[in-house]
Order: sequence, then structure tokens, then C-alpha cells
Amino acid sequence: MNAIIVDDEKHVRDAIRMLVDWERFGIAKVSEASDGQQAIELIEQERPALIFMDMMMPNMSGSELLEWLSEHSPRSKTIVISGHDDFKLVRHTLKHGGIDYLLKPIDADQLTETVRKAVESWHEDDRKRLETTLRSIEVNRLKPVYWDKLLSNLVVEPSSMAAERESIREEFGGLDQGCPSRLAILSLERIDPGLARKFADNRELLYYSLTNICNEIVRRDNAGYAFRYWNSDKEILIAFWRTVDIEAVEKTVREIEEGIRKALGGKVHFGIGSAQAFPYGLGESYREAKQAIKTSNVMDEDLRIHIGGKQPVRAASARFGDGAEELRLAVRSGNAEQVGRSIGKLLSPLREQKQATIEQLEQWWNEYTVFCSEWLRELSQESQEEEPTIEWTDIARPFELPPLDRSGKLDLTAWESELNRAMLAVSGTLAEKHTKMNNLVHEIGKYIQANYHRDITLQDIANHLYVGREYISRRFKQETGENVSDCIGRIRNEKAKLLLLNPHLRIAQVAEMVGYQDEKYFSKVFKKLTGVTPNEYRKSQSV
Repeated sequence: MNAIIVDDEKHVRDAIRMLVDWERFGIAKVSEASDGQQAIELIEQERPALIFMDMMMPNMSGSELLEWLSEHSPRSKTIVISGHDDFKLVRHTLKHGGIDYLLKPIDADQLTETVRKAVESWHEDDRKRLETTLRSIEVNRLKPVYWDKLLSNLVVEPSSMAAERESIREEFGGLDQGCPSRLAILSLERIDPGLARKFADNRELLYYSLTNICNEIVRRDNAGYAFRYWNSDKEILIAFWRTVDIEAVEKTVREIEEGIRKALGGKVHFGIGSAQAFPYGLGESYREAKQAIKTSNVMDEDLRIHIGGKQPVRAASARFGDGAEELRLAVRSGNAEQVGRSIGKLLSPLREQKQATIEQLEQWWNEYTVFCSEWLRELSQESQEEEPTIEWTDIARPFELPPLDRSGKLDLTAWESELNRAMLAVSGTLAEKHTKMNNLVHEIGKYIQANYHRDITLQDIANHLYVGREYISRRFKQETGENVSDCIGRIRNEKAKLLLLNPHLRIAQVAEMVGYQDEKYFSKVFKKLTGVTPNEYRKSQSV
């Protein structure tokens, strides 16, 4: 919730700021105006839940402001704080919806109690509005769903017009095959983040609210119809058919944009396709509108209506793949500064050119998907190991939900921070994995050194370390370059060389002491590793 303090005396505004516990009442932003005219401009921008105001102000009196509020901001709760104990002013306040009329100097307890009542009243009204909206959705949901599906189908299958021709003519005032038409897309892909959060738990209510606002405008003169596009979960389509010249359509779309901003407090983006014959040209008009959105500059905070057929934005030439290898090495290094530098370098073309498109972000997303999939394969759990892992949703989030600001502009700073977080998480997991692998190889070596004289097998080692045989075999080979069996043979051979220096030990005894029960097999293995038999080795060392 937002609040606005309107008073021409700064010390009064400061007192109200100090006396109200804003956080307690869930008020996130408090703005100030020094007169009624300035207040109107702020109210139109902020749509505040609470308004604190004086009655005697320059440019516009409190009484005039109250009358304006009752007509233009009826949802706001108004608290008058005045130095005039005048019954007429009190009556005027209550007549135009004021919550209370407090006298200066301000009593802190009285102010707190009044704010509490105002906030509760606002929440109760908001709850009732939501209930009313939901009831309205339930009552009217069947008819809109029918037209949503029928018109969505016409975009991809215009031949279905034949079966529905009479219904369409009747509902839309003579609309028939061959009539000029034009499609616009209201894109939820670049929706105001605040609006997205507001409707996060009720996506259906968002669709309903947006299509309602669109239809209030386009259906006034049967100029068109807005419908949820069932072939995409991020688009509402607006079909125009009475007046389809681009200037008129763009003007109507701007009116819709303003209606959404005033009613819901958020900003959205539109794409507009070319004029085509109904219904066979709907698909082409849709593709043009979609392409206009995809090739629009997501770093331009002012442009929100994108018209198909115009010169597309020349996005920064860099691709994610251009810096992927450097990023990979940085992640493997485990150095946070190096990771940050590589990500900064990756995004620098976008910062310098200040241009990027949704189409480009989708390309980056596809390349990033491949990049992350390689990490996941490396970090995936195997049947008998307790391997440290990182979730796909965690590393993919920077591209699945690139951060946008309230105007739908790509927030590069937030995006860079999110990429840093994801890559450092991968880097930490790799470091943990590498440490564990090193420890595992060390433990395998220790076990072999302690048990080389026994008839040990790969399964014996696996049972001792509670790790799968295949995993031990693969990891040991990766880290040391030799098989476990070769390592056992090498260690036994080194021990046998030492024992052969003792002339009092028979070859059979040496073989048994290093884990071989068969003297001939021991001699064969020894010769294979050293190039000479045990006897030949002993003689060469005694010379």
C-alpha cells in the first residue's frame, strides 16, 4: 500500500511521517504534496490507499480536493487533519467519504487509531471487491470461454469459420468473412513485475481483469473483441474489425494501456499486426504482432506499443555462447571475482549498446540451457553415491525469469546479480564434489596400502567405503589415470621389490606376503611390471 500526505506546512507533514508506524500497517511508500493540485498529480500516479490532507491549502482547497477524490479516487481512504474546528468542514469531509476529521495539534494515539480504522476499511473494501469480481467471473465465465476458444481457433484454423458463421455475425454485429481486421497482442511476457506478483496466486483473475478492461474500450462501438489466446499462456489478443487503420488502432491501444495503468497500477506491452481479411488473415496479423514484440528493445522503458512491419531493433551482436567457455573456466576456478568478471564481460555488449530483444534473450536462454545441462550431467546423482547436487530450477532461473523493472525494461544489474548467484552455486558444488573425489581417491589408496597382502577385490573396497563399485572404478581412473587393479598390482610389486632384497625369504614366501597365493602367477605379474623375473631382480640387486 502507498500513502500521500497533503499539507502546505512542512512541519505538519514531518509530524505525520514521524507519528505513524508505517511498517506496522503495511504501508511501503509515503509521498508528500504541498497543495491540492500537486496532490492530484501524485494520486493519479501512485493510486494511494491512504491520503492525509489539510483543508486550507493554496491552489485548491481541501473541500475541492475531497470532491475530486470522491469521483476520481473513490478507493482511497482520506483522513483530514485540520486546524479549523468547523462543523461545515467536518460534514463535507464525511459526505465525500473521509474516514475522520482530526484537529491540530496532532494527537499521536488518536492518529494511530484512525490509521488503523482506515487500513482495516481499505482491506475490507478490497476483499469485497475481490469477492464481487470472483462472483462476476463465475456468473459470466461460460460465454467468454466459448468465444475465447472459438476465436483462438480461428487464428490457427480459419476454415472453422464456416461452422460458426451465423453465431459470429449475431454476436459481433454483422462481422463476416472477408471483413478487414487487425490483431493486437497484449503480452504478459513483459508484464509489470508488481502486477505479476499481485496476481501470482490467481492467474485467472489477471486474465479476466485485463480482458475486461480491453473489452470495455473496444466493444463500445463494436470495434473489436479481446480474448484470452488459448494457444499461449502469455498472451491476450485484441481483434479489431470496424476501424482498422493503424492510427485509430494505435490510439485505442493507448487508451487500453492507460485503462490498465489506472485500474491495476501496472504497465504492459502490446504488439500490433497488419490489416488482413477476416478470418483467413488473422494468423498473419498475429505473427507480425508477435514478431514486433519479440524484436522490440527490452532496454527501452518508454516504448510499450510495438507495430509490426517496422524496422526491427538491431540488438547487441553478442551471444551467450561467445563468453560461455570463459565462464566455464571461471566457474571451475572457484574464484568469485573471476566469475563476476566473466559475467560482466558477457553482459557488457548489452550495457554498451543499450539494446536487446526478447528474441535475443530466447537465443541466450537456449544456449544457457545447453551450458547448464552439461553441469547437471556432471553433478547428477548416481545409484549408490551421495553426490552434492544443485537443482535445475536454481541455475536456470536467471533466464527463465530475467528481472524486469516496473516499465518492463530489462534490469541488467539485477540480472547480473542473479547470474552470479547461480554460477557461484555451481562453482561451490563443483568444489565440494572435487574435494569429495580427492578424499575418496585418498581413502582408496589408504585401504590398498593397508590390505595389499590380502586377496582384495573392487567389491571389498566398495563395501568398506559404502560406495558403488562402478563409481569407485570410474572416479579412481579419472583422478589417477590408472585402474584400481593396476594400482593394487603396482603397490604389491613395490613391496615385493623390498622383500626380495632379503636373501633369507623364498620367492614363494614373498609372493604370499604381497597377496599372491600362486608363486608362478606372482612371477608372471612381476615380470610384466618390471621386465625381469623375481629371481633375476634379486640377483641384479645383490651384485
